[in-house]
Amino acid sequence: QTVHKGALLFNSHCFLCHGLNAVAGSLPDLRYSNKETLDSVASIVLGGARVSDGMPSYKKILTAKEVEAIRAYIISRSQGTAKPAPASQRR
Repeated sequence: QTVHKGALLFNSHCFLCHGLNAVAGSLPDLRYSNKETLDSVASIVLGGARVSDGMPSYKKILTAKEVEAIRAYIISRSQGTAKPAPASQRR
């Protein structure tokens, strides 16, 4: 259920930049996120850790629980469909 909720949230808030169903998009394909990035999802999405890279904070839009659901969804997508990423997509 968490993954399903994460999918709905992702496709409502994240898809414009990160692609529908987390497939490509104008920014790095999140299915290829490394462990450090996945462990930092809350600080990136809520804390604004990548504001200087153009990633806005969603702290007024999403809760910590919703961000954890999005993280679970990204992980499920990486396990289910991702192939090794080209070096230019790794982050």
